[in-house]
Amino acid sequence: MPPPSPSTGVLAGPSDTAIDAVSDFMRAARAEGVRHAHLLGTGAVGRLEQRLREHYGFAYALAVSSATAGLHALALARDLSGHEVVTTPLTYGGTVAGVLHAGGRPMFVDVEPSTLGLDPEAAAAAVGPATRAVLAADVQGVPADDWAIRGMADAHGLWYVHDAAQSFGATRDGRPAGSAAHAVVVSFSPGKTLWAGEGGAVLTDDRALYERLVVLTQHPYRQKREVGLGVADEFGLNLRMHPLAAVCADADFDASLERADGRRQAAEVVLGELRERGLTTTEHLPSLQPTYYRLTVELAPTVTPDEVAQSMGWAAHGVPPSTLQPLYQRPGLQVWDFKTRPCPIAESAAVRRCEIVEELWAG
Repeated sequence: MPPPSPSTGVLAGPSDTAIDAVSDFMRAARAEGVRHAHLLGTGAVGRLEQRLREHYGFAYALAVSSATAGLHALALARDLSGHEVVTTPLTYGGTVAGVLHAGGRPMFVDVEPSTLGLDPEAAAAAVGPATRAVLAADVQGVPADDWAIRGMADAHGLWYVHDAAQSFGATRDGRPAGSAAHAVVVSFSPGKTLWAGEGGAVLTDDRALYERLVVLTQHPYRQKREVGLGVADEFGLNLRMHPLAAVCADADFDASLERADGRRQAAEVVLGELRERGLTTTEHLPSLQPTYYRLTVELAPTVTPDEVAQSMGWAAHGVPPSTLQPLYQRPGLQVWDFKTRPCPIAESAAVRRCEIVEELWAG
């Protein structure tokens, strides 16, 4: 079958609207107030944070330099040093980098076969005296079971953070992915729903946590404006978002969500065809609206990637194996000293999945 080509296009970079907004900002930057707005958390930064609050329904949003920086700041703010964090092995290394660099220890547990998201029951079974938090991630933009994970965290008195770096614009049961967490982190780096060159944000309903994050990551001007005139900590980390990134993200916010809808529709056309031909066992879950940051599928028994390529008319392109691999099997993690346990479902997914490259479905 020929690959669908949605008019909304691939999520590859800035729109003309975003480019025009950056040009307007640069011309206006001759005015000192515009140049300093991001130090205060106003201007494009403030507008972006407001859009995020409205989208997710959280009381507070804080723009930061990247999702990895946001996760690191959260680990510092919650003082995870010396504590265990129950988390998924199927994610990008940046999900747990903040925990590691803050002195915490990830405890990897298995995933759900349908979404590859953190399994709440496996997470509950791994909770011990040293466990302080649970950290979930939406693998390839497919929402994990957010509310079940929150219920598990509440039952064990744990703090719950959700890495939604790959799933901005995704929903589960009609709610934004990650919206049940105590804190959710999103990303605006290349390939993500909302492109800003680089950047991210942290959202929460916890006022005390938010203030701690402001002090840890933002300029003293913003600390004074939002936390109090007596606050001016010059020794925090400069993790605030670059103003031009905020301008891009603010200008392209609504259009990016529309493009994500087109991307989702294109992916589901391909998935439907793969199911009809008996090439995949990946289920259709009507309660999920993923972003398909990467489109990976579980191969049907005895089916190979080459057979998928031949059947779908993709022989010239090929269908590569998925790059999914449990974090605890990656060499870069071996320098860190912590315990882990096998995760059979995650390991099986890494072997039995293949990736449908964007050129074949995103147009």
